[in-house]
Amino acid sequence: MLVRYSLRFAPVWLAALPLLAIACGGDDQKEPTTVVVQDNDGGAPPSYPPALSPEDCVDTISSITLSQPEGAAVWGGLVVLEFTAEGSKLDSFDVQLYDSALGAWTNYYVNVQAQGQREDGSYFMAVSPYFSDATKDEPMKLRVRPSQQGCPDATWTETEEFTAADPLLGTTWKADIPAGSLNSQLTLLRNEVPGGGSLPQASLTVGDSSIQVEFGKKGAFTETVSIPLHTDTDLPWDGCRLGLTFTGTYSLKLRQQYGGISLAVSEQQLTSFAATKCELPSVEEMAFSAENASMTLNAFNTQVSIGYLGTLYQKPEAPTWQNAGFGQIYQQLIEFLSYTTATETGYVNGYANVQDLTLTQQ
Repeated sequence: MLVRYSLRFAPVWLAALPLLAIACGGDDQKEPTTVVVQDNDGGAPPSYPPALSPEDCVDTISSITLSQPEGAAVWGGLVVLEFTAEGSKLDSFDVQLYDSALGAWTNYYVNVQAQGQREDGSYFMAVSPYFSDATKDEPMKLRVRPSQQGCPDATWTETEEFTAADPLLGTTWKADIPAGSLNSQLTLLRNEVPGGGSLPQASLTVGDSSIQVEFGKKGAFTETVSIPLHTDTDLPWDGCRLGLTFTGTYSLKLRQQYGGISLAVSEQQLTSFAATKCELPSVEEMAFSAENASMTLNAFNTQVSIGYLGTLYQKPEAPTWQNAGFGQIYQQLIEFLSYTTATETGYVNGYANVQDLTLTQQ
């Protein structure tokens, strides 16, 4: 009697969560192998898959180097590992971080942002180690080993030590905001002075705007906005540009559970409107310029999730930060558009909010 069945080698992943693996070139998938078993009638002996030989297994990596791209040597930034390894059974690589607070190697706090193989055959991994209050000022180091199916555990290779710093202290970020990325419906409402009779209302639109935020020493925070406005010709706010500066404070907190940075920005006081340009109403006729006026932006909390992959490009790009929290001015814009002239008063009704706000580090 003739019995036919097939065997397939399946890869075994050794990397612990949440480590991502590097897919490497090599013969890591075997074609199905047919095994023929015959009755004891003197027929051909069985045929089995070839056994692994020692040279198929990679014992360690070599020539490992560590670097931190410019602008990315910060908490939540990037550390780039480059190394070489050879072997036909090579599947991936494991990476671990030495946690000085725990006094142990761990792979729970290393997020792989990018990985690959270069044209010269060497490999790279761009990783983001997580920091805590206990480790944020301490030297760190990483280690890497090959992971391969059907082979014993390989030897770890350690990197040199590295440090990281506050990602915001001393930095400036700017966002250019096209008018098309705003969701807004604003109406200018007007009344005569004296008498209070209604004047024709008009639709008000916002042009291409910009926001710049600065994180200074001792938690100082500054936000500067430039917002052009348009209504019907010869009506208030047509051709005007708001140039407002707000100041407050900020604080960073590394979450107790590894893997996050929380930013808290205080209420921000309007401290300058010197960059505002407008003929009708004049700056002196705007409500926020009154001597006793107290205009603020609301406090908010947000997560620091800055993208550093651009720093790895052959033509490096600056870090970017997608965060609509800094667009608070649009949600409160109507509060800054009241005025009183010799012949009329006016205010704006409606809403505005930014749909996409991406800041680029300057």
